[in-house]
Formats: sequence, C-alpha cells, structure tokens
Amino acid sequence: MLTRHGLQERGLLVAQRDKFLSSALKIIQILQRDGRHPVLAYGTLLGAVREGGLIEHDDDVDLLCCVNAFDAETARVAMCELLASLNAAGMQAKFPDKNTINLHVYDPDNAVLIDLFPYWIIDASAYLYMENMIVRPIDRAILDETDVIQMYGKSFPVPRRYEDFLEERYGDSWRVPIRYFEWPWPLMKEHGDAE
Repeated sequence: MLTRHGLQERGLLVAQRDKFLSSALKIIQILQRDGRHPVLAYGTLLGAVREGGLIEHDDDVDLLCCVNAFDAETARVAMCELLASLNAAGMQAKFPDKNTINLHVYDPDNAVLIDLFPYWIIDASAYLYMENMIVRPIDRAILDETDVIQMYGKSFPVPRRYEDFLEERYGDSWRVPIRYFEWPWPLMKEHGDAE
C-alpha cells in the first residue's frame, strides 16, 4: 500500500493493531512516569474519535507529549533527554533525521514503531507540529487537561478538548474522511493527467 510515508504492507497498522496499541501503552506509561502528559494525537486521535479505532488507511500511531522548551532547538534538546529515558526503559528511540524534533520509538518486543511528537508551553500557547510538519501555536487550553478514550477495550489519554485539537489540525471538516489529506504526491485525474 502506498501511504504518505512511503510503501507499507497493506493494512499493517490495522492488521497488527494489538502490537501497535500495546507498544503505545508502554510508551505512554514511561512518559507518564516522567511527567510528560502524553496523549494520542494527529491521525491516531482522529481515528479514535471519529471512527472509534484506527483509520484503515493510516500507517502509524502518533503520540504527543509535553517538554520543557521555549523553541524548536530547546525542544530537540528535551527530546534527546527523553530519548535516553525511553532507551533505558528498553525502547529504541531515535530522531528520523537531523532536522526534526520528533522521535521514532521502536518497541523490540512487538517489532513496531511509534511516532512521538513534542509540544511546549509559552504563556497562553502550546507550540507543536501541525500541518505539513510546521511548528505553530495553538491555544494551550486545548492540551492543558486530559481525558480518556476507549479504543478496542483499552484506555488511552487524549486532550480533554480533542474536538478543538482536531479542528486546529484538520479544519472544521475533520469529521469527514479524506483519504488523501495532505498527500505528498500528485494524484492522477481520470484520464491520467496529474492534477
């Protein structure tokens, strides 16, 4: 299956959902122990809220956690500390590349990869990756409090104002599935011409 992240085994996320969710819960416990306030985010939160589970054509699990930072550079330093903590707990965390501030966290027990993204608070704003992996502010109150959502019989932390988060990230039409949302490659028209 061609996804926005490249070629993936068809339906790998859904086919191995128990492994992905088990690993996500393990990472959440590590982050909670460290006082990082983890929550489901992005496509994983969207699926949990809109569809009650993982999105069939999604290919990853996204978590968000709070770090002590005041810009992207200090957020990367904070994520380096978090990387060390995750690795000490048996995970294999690394930055996807030298320009990002998020982590790929591989759980060797389940052989799956979880995406972990930071956010940081400055005054009334939370700063985090939003559309097209651009860091921008949102109202910090959206992330200040957490709630719990049930997915496949397991409890996951989410922002209490999850609808506001989803509207900030995906716009006011977030309730309507769009399979090729932010697709990085041109889609072909009916007669084979690129859009």
